[in-house]
Amino acid sequence: MKLQFKLRTIATLTILLTAILAGWTNRLRSQRQAVSSIERLGGRVSNVDTTERQFKVLSIRPLKPSWLPVSLERFNPMDINYVYLADERADDSNIDPILAFPAVEGINLSSSRITDKSLQRLSRFRQLKVLQLFHVETVTPSGIAEFQRRVPNCHVWR
Repeated sequence: MKLQFKLRTIATLTILLTAILAGWTNRLRSQRQAVSSIERLGGRVSNVDTTERQFKVLSIRPLKPSWLPVSLERFNPMDINYVYLADERADDSNIDPILAFPAVEGINLSSSRITDKSLQRLSRFRQLKVLQLFHVETVTPSGIAEFQRRVPNCHVWR
């Protein structure tokens, strides 16, 4: 059986594969930059069991397809669903790194200086279950109410 391909088919497949790899690489790069930014501010990221009030930290494992060899795991994005950035250095200007984790279910911004503006940006996480805002004096009750209207399944702890 002789396989023949047209040059156009090979070029199309090459472009498609390049686009997929570029997207994958960009996602991995932005996630690593976000982790680094959060850690510079004294925060951390993890994969936790968010089903209970007492979060259990699970491993931060790469989102590894079963067919991918273990040696290539470092090239895969991490499975992160919880961001801890409870520090007074955290404010509206450094919320962007959190947005790099689309599967986030829990965020701790206690003692931060975020405002209602950050709550609006964080409301894009419709799957968010817990937002911890202990000792945050810079958000208003109306800002929290609007956030909870947009993300109704999220518990805001103060």
